[in-house]
Amino acid sequence: MCLLLESDLGEPDPEEVFTKQPLGRDAPPEQVDALLVALAGYWTRTAAQPGPAHAPHLQDRREQSRRATLNWLRTRWGWVTEG
Repeated sequence: MCLLLESDLGEPDPEEVFTKQPLGRDAPPEQVDALLVALAGYWTRTAAQPGPAHAPHLQDRREQSRRATLNWLRTRWGWVTEG
């Protein structure tokens, strides 16, 4: 799940990619949601912090991960995703 959020897949929906795999298909939905909620909290917190001096681009990457995580949750819960 984390790799799907961190990758630059482009168009493929992470939910679709995840559930095509046996582990994803058989994963308990409430546990998948719990991990995504925890990750959303982590990315929201870290995206609000500046990147370190040696890697200032990390703040943008964290924001991308935050948006990807929230969009995946919205998809799972049947909510409209960000554009």
